Amino acid sequence: MDNPLLQARPDDPIQKVHDYARDLAYLSISSALPSGSRFHATDSPHEMKTANELITQFKDKWGRGRLSRGELESPDPNILVSFGYLNRELDQYQIPIYIVTQKAFQLLERPSAAPNIFISYRRQESSAFALLLEARLRLAGVNDIFVDKNIAPGDDWEQVLQDNINKSQILIVLIGPKTLNADSPHVEKEIAWAVASGSRLISVWHNGHLMKNEKNYPSVLAQKQFIVVEQETAKHYETAISELLNSLGYRTY
Repeated sequence: MDNPLLQARPDDPIQKVHDYARDLAYLSISSALPSGSRFHATDSPHEMKTANELITQFKDKWGRGRLSRGELESPDPNILVSFGYLNRELDQYQIPIYIVTQKAFQLLERPSAAPNIFISYRRQESSAFALLLEARLRLAGVNDIFVDKNIAPGDDWEQVLQDNINKSQILIVLIGPKTLNADSPHVEKEIAWAVASGSRLISVWHNGHLMKNEKNYPSVLAQKQFIVVEQETAKHYETAISELLNSLGYRTY
């Protein structure tokens, strides 16, 4: 498991809540919290006096000081309670005790940094699948996703596509029977741009289409990981999407 404490603190306030909860869970599972998954409001990881390297990394990232004084870069713990990442109890002196929840620990099952993804497809064949895949990726916690609906009127669409592929870590290409036809070279261009930029390439074959003759397709497709939607049913699309999410490090249940 990568150490999420080494990731930069996000600026987005919602993402801060998720990342802070994940970091607390990481401290707990790494035995850096003296009381396991519990801490007092007056003795939080922000002010623990210890030589533990993880606690130091946590302070460097989220700040040092009292939770109650508003001095920190971290979200208010009561916001984490609202999100379900912390439970709140009171001790005998009515001082809050916070307990890291199972929901927070589940954040550790995701990659510590979500990838930047470009979805390549032919509209006539794969529009619905592309939008479904985008929705499932966002539900899993991937927010940096480019699909061609993001191109604004008046933009140089080909340049926008190439620029976004160049900054993407992963290109997911959806391939149906007519996707790679000679009369529509756009998807092949996007594959070539992805190869040139060093992006990871994952192809998903659907609509009854399989790689039956490798000579008819870009050679890189046969050399890279691919996923097949075995049948045109909701169950088989769900299986393919789960396989894709698992390959990206996201667990499915």
